Amino acid sequence: MVPKKWFQHQCFFKGIRLVVAGLILGLCVSSGFAQGKIKLTWSEWWDQEWGEKTINWIISSFEKEYPNVKVETVFAPHNQYMDKLLTICQAGEAPDVMSMEVTWAASFDKLGVFKNLESLISKSDPEFTSRHNPAWDSWWKGRIVMTYLYTMSYGVYYNVRMFEKKGGFA
Repeated sequence: MVPKKWFQHQCFFKGIRLVVAGLILGLCVSSGFAQGKIKLTWSEWWDQEWGEKTINWIISSFEKEYPNVKVETVFAPHNQYMDKLLTICQAGEAPDVMSMEVTWAASFDKLGVFKNLESLISKSDPEFTSRHNPAWDSWWKGRIVMTYLYTMSYGVYYNVRMFEKKGGFA
């Protein structure tokens, strides 16, 4: 049996690799440069959850596969992340790839940090486009501004007896 944590790391790494590779390759195609070292700034809050060893493995594996890319990071705990991200975006230093909650879109859109990803996705490497699911795209004001790395469902549970006592459900 495959350990759950190993499987999660593999899925996480593949997701990051696909998203970042698609963005990098799309950027290279659209701007016409494919030579020279590319600095890519990646921002997220999972480093504490996944651990430094895992994050370093993700970065080194990515840089090994794409030797012309140097990954730099901007990390912060989730409870500080939005403020940190807003601050660096306001300073004109938005990361190239950043994770964010979809509910933060309005705050970041006001700063002009979103680009319509539609043309970038369509120009991306076949490895990305063959696995890209349009249902993962997040639209904001008529533009694709995010594509999900993963999604989570949360269930709502309730105490049926309590509702019945209060005259709720028949």
